[in-house]
Amino acid sequence: MYLIHGCGDFLDTYQRFLNGRAFATVIRAGYPANPHAERKTWKQRRHEIIFAKTGVNPAALREGWQNLPTRVQPILHESVELVLSGADDTVAGCRATVFANRRIHWGETRALFLSICSSVDLYVRTVRAEHMVRALMRHNALSVGDWSHIDQTGARARFTPAIPASALDELHADSRIVANILPSVRYGERERIMGRPARRMRRNLRFDAASRSHSRTLPRIPRHRHRR
Repeated sequence: MYLIHGCGDFLDTYQRFLNGRAFATVIRAGYPANPHAERKTWKQRRHEIIFAKTGVNPAALREGWQNLPTRVQPILHESVELVLSGADDTVAGCRATVFANRRIHWGETRALFLSICSSVDLYVRTVRAEHMVRALMRHNALSVGDWSHIDQTGARARFTPAIPASALDELHADSRIVANILPSVRYGERERIMGRPARRMRRNLRFDAASRSHSRTLPRIPRHRHRR
């Protein structure tokens, strides 16, 4: 058996934390072309900016952590803070740092470690998605998803309920800028926006500030500090 990964982060996790025994490698492949890409010119596209993401309230996730063992809760909090600080590491790597600082070794029982990785990954995604929505509220943007937990009073942006994944290609092809977020990717790009016929705007990759500084057409999304 052999494993083929599309991102170096997955191979890194397989080697460092899963102690993988199978042959594994990374093969970079292009993203399928959008079949609607050439239907409209840049000026003909209806949407200035779109951001499509499942809306989840980060505060609700934190409340759920209170039901976990008391020794697990601070590990979750520290891991989240480390990832959101912009650490130059993968999600799993940040978790390993917190475990090491607390002198905890998970041994061959990886269930706790992997469970925390999953919880932190989900939380960081929700925090960054919410921050993107709030930042886009003052722009002529369309935010797709259930963002009912955010006060939309006075927003310039428009909001619409979630749409089927099959409708995303057509929506992206009708947009000039596609915004997206990442949890903590060290060796890769966000594949979902690479094949889109629009300018892409990412958040929270270390090179974002430098890459956006060369473009005058993208709106400025301020860096932020995470607040509990």
